[in-house]
Amino acid sequence: MSKFGEIWGRDKKRVPAGQGPSFGSINVERLIDAGFGFATIYYADIDPDFLGGLPLGIRAQYLKPGKTETAPDEWGAIAAWAWGPEPCHGLPRNR
Repeated sequence: MSKFGEIWGRDKKRVPAGQGPSFGSINVERLIDAGFGFATIYYADIDPDFLGGLPLGIRAQYLKPGKTETAPDEWGAIAAWAWGPEPCHGLPRNR
């Protein structure tokens, strides 16, 4: 998968997060100081959103033996993105 602080760039290679697309800024320190937890999830770390990205995402871990692509009736990238954050839901309560 990916390293912390990296995202998928437009050229389908990992780049430092600061070099990728920007979505604005959030004052994380202010949230933490107010007693809130804060986490971010980048959907492409769960399953990359480009042709040929399947081997780099979570769906590759669930392919049937000998398969390199999902079948038409198996889960797609959007399903992986929906599934991906689920394990994170309990983390703030458990830390």
